[in-house]
Amino acid sequence: MNAAIIRDQSREYLPKIWCLVAITLLSLTLSVRATILDDLFNWAAQQPAQNVITVQFHMTSNEITRNGLVSYSEGTLHYYPAHFHGLLWFPASFSSNTDGITQYFSDRRFSLSPNSFTNYPFDPQNTDPLTVTIINYPFSVPGYAIYVSSSTWGFNYQWKPSFDANTKILYGTNGDDFLTVSLYDQNSQPLQ
Repeated sequence: MNAAIIRDQSREYLPKIWCLVAITLLSLTLSVRATILDDLFNWAAQQPAQNVITVQFHMTSNEITRNGLVSYSEGTLHYYPAHFHGLLWFPASFSSNTDGITQYFSDRRFSLSPNSFTNYPFDPQNTDPLTVTIINYPFSVPGYAIYVSSSTWGFNYQWKPSFDANTKILYGTNGDDFLTVSLYDQNSQPLQ
């Protein structure tokens, strides 16, 4: 074969080969980027429709601008599959009940006895309620958002979580706080 024919064929097939390589790399990247949230939502979607599906939620926040204020929040999230309501489509989510997450604060201190000189952070009698929702947006990247709202302080914020593959901890920021989330104790029980 002469060099001109080989060069012409290369020009014809090279864009197709590069396109195939790009698609292969993209699919490998997407499969490697599977997160703990992918695993959680896939597991929940495979459970019987009549089951109550839950996961335990724990979140920490650290806000350096408020003297290193740290908070700890915990509670239960319930799974809601993707569905239509009339013409509106709602993506799959895990959500707490309204005010169903308890938030504790490092600057709310308590003593074990009234006359004690020692006090401790995270007063269990002085907490705030939160409402938390994790939504799976299947047609966007990144595909998840965590929404947090406080009925006490009136704030609502969302953040896009990243995750650490070794610890399976989600992390991110809402602009003021550095946040971490752990999800564990997946549970699926028949409705009673």
